[in-house]
Amino acid sequence: MTVSGAGRRSSDALRFLIILGVILAGCGCAPRASAPRVVDGVTYGVTTVPFRNRWWHFYERGVSWAAGGFIAEAEQDFRRCLALRQTDSRRARTYGMHFVQVFAHRELGAVLIQSGHPAEAERELRTSLEQEPSAKAEFLLRRLIESVHPATATAAAPDLQPTTAAVASHRVVAESAAEHAVLAAQTAIVSVESVVEDSEPAPDGAREPWLWITGRISGSGDVGFWYRSGPEDSPAHALPLGADGAFHARVPRDARCVVGSSTMAGPAASAIAVADGLAAEPLPTIRVEGLSAERVTYGPRVWVRYEAEAAKGLRRLRVSDQSDTELTQFEISGVKAAGMIPLDLALGGSRLRFLVEDAAGAVASIDRPVVVRQSPAQQRSLRATALALPLQSPRPLGLRPNDDAQLLAAMVREGRLRLVDRRADEVLARELQLVEAGYVDQTTAAHAGARLSCRYVVAGTMSRGASDAECFLRLIHCDTGRVVATADAYAATLEGSREQDFFVAAANRLRQAFPILEARSATHRGEVTLAVGERDGVVDLMRFHLLPDAAAAGTDPAATVEVTSRSRSSSVARVIAGHPPDAAMAVSE
Repeated sequence: MTVSGAGRRSSDALRFLIILGVILAGCGCAPRASAPRVVDGVTYGVTTVPFRNRWWHFYERGVSWAAGGFIAEAEQDFRRCLALRQTDSRRARTYGMHFVQVFAHRELGAVLIQSGHPAEAERELRTSLEQEPSAKAEFLLRRLIESVHPATATAAAPDLQPTTAAVASHRVVAESAAEHAVLAAQTAIVSVESVVEDSEPAPDGAREPWLWITGRISGSGDVGFWYRSGPEDSPAHALPLGADGAFHARVPRDARCVVGSSTMAGPAASAIAVADGLAAEPLPTIRVEGLSAERVTYGPRVWVRYEAEAAKGLRRLRVSDQSDTELTQFEISGVKAAGMIPLDLALGGSRLRFLVEDAAGAVASIDRPVVVRQSPAQQRSLRATALALPLQSPRPLGLRPNDDAQLLAAMVREGRLRLVDRRADEVLARELQLVEAGYVDQTTAAHAGARLSCRYVVAGTMSRGASDAECFLRLIHCDTGRVVATADAYAATLEGSREQDFFVAAANRLRQAFPILEARSATHRGEVTLAVGERDGVVDLMRFHLLPDAAAAGTDPAATVEVTSRSRSSSVARVIAGHPPDAAMAVSE
């Protein structure tokens, strides 16, 4: 088959256009990156590996530009990263088994704040929080909103009194009715001081639409306060009133509160509606991690992570016990706040109340049941051996020289694990050469620990913002490479003495996630059952040492067992070494 001259010319022209497009793409028609710049001896706009236009290369170089204050260059690289990858993640695979942390939405939001684009910055920060929550994104979003609405952070703070949070006040005049003559021509005043969403989940885990209402009703005569939910002819339910007319009651969200006599029953035609649908005004919210009736907490000192939010700006956080004895109180600010609270708790079961107040005086609270036990003593020789890897930074310049030493010192003082000298073997340096962008892969970490005959590896990442810091720790089982426990610590301000407190909090949070346990054991037909389970803090593959009842302190254990399965209150273990007695005291590794 022959090709005509016109067809040949057309083909040659097409080939020429393709070649020209390739040449132009490589010669500057595509946006060119700025050359690295040196400021005070530090080079910015660089990557740790040769640049190959991968999304992780754009991200790392963008972080480097941002660290040097080159905002336009950083923004350009973050946008290029997001064009190739749209999701923030603490564990993003680059190639093979290499993983990095990427927070392109968050970092783009940070540079947009500096370049004066708050609306787009807020969208990027909220997107980051939805995809991968992080302390830095919370901090940046809080700082952004404070800059737009500074009054929310500077309002004067009155004394903390829940009754000062006046949400609604209603004056109710009762209609005349023969059956309720006691209220005829009388005036009752109902003051609803707070309306708070009930945050306690139902037994099945669902969240019912209920509200807690607090206030006072006053008036002469036999006055009662009732509510109805559902149809107009639904029964009325009396709210308990104190001698002074005060009430604090849980009602359905669609409740219609009414005034009647204290003996009113049934629909009662003369009832007066106080609030139709009883809608709560926007109130602050408070969330707490680290306490649960489903999990024993070992103390007496306990570290709790909190997150608070208020559209009108935060003012104060207060924690009290079930007798309303104040355990701690401190000021907070901004629209969002998060951090760690150290609490010294009495042993046994109790309820704690976390109460947050906003800048307008509105108050919200949640109650959390807690069971606290004394952490058992443990012989040092029975502690699990662990290798503490140096802290890794998910971004350049993210660590300070003393960060790693302070965390290591806190873990040594905390005494939960028996740490090996990580300088004892050069294998650590060789293994960590496989780590990309400062993120330790589980397999790499487990292999390094196994080479040093460790049971566990503690691997952590550290992030620093303008004034805050976040530490995320993982306890990795060396034989399997599995993560058996995680813990985090966050501080909104990290200066001076707070540096040490922050790392102590991180070490103790890990101890709470991987506690020292003590329990009775029983052996039947070679199977060992332990009287502790998930509720007590047993994790997969945890080892226990079985000590005969008559054993003196320092006596070697009769056997060592490893958990193979666990329920809420008990665990089954297999024998690793020794001969388990029929009954013994078991102490965890």
